[in-house]
Amino acid sequence: MRIPVYLVLVLMVLAKIDTAIACSVSLPDVEKQYARASAVFVGHLVSVDEAGVVSTGELLPPRVAVEATFRVVEVLKGEPPAGGKIRAPAFEVCGPILLAGWEYLFLLYEGGNFISSWEGAMPLHKWPNERERLLQKLGIAKK
Repeated sequence: MRIPVYLVLVLMVLAKIDTAIACSVSLPDVEKQYARASAVFVGHLVSVDEAGVVSTGELLPPRVAVEATFRVVEVLKGEPPAGGKIRAPAFEVCGPILLAGWEYLFLLYEGGNFISSWEGAMPLHKWPNERERLLQKLGIAKK
């Protein structure tokens, strides 16, 4: 008996939906994230390359990792990683989407350089005053 191709595709999509349901899709509480983070900075991604595999927890299998090289735009708290590199799982439902040429608000914990979810790398689009609004929300707006 042959299984129709569309049935296989539907099953694959449903498997990804289960993964999507398992992660949080709510907007992060930036103030709480900022308070917990050991380093918070705005960085411009210069390049993103594949960099081996990482384990994202006991329940998930190892994932392909990426390593992004950044240029610091502004330090808001703590110290960015030495060497100007961060690591993250490659794009998945719950992972960050790291694109070269974009600016991000990075929130790192315990002096590390690993971002495990999209909440650790929030893209800052080139919309007018977005960075200033975010800094005001965090209570560190520059006068």
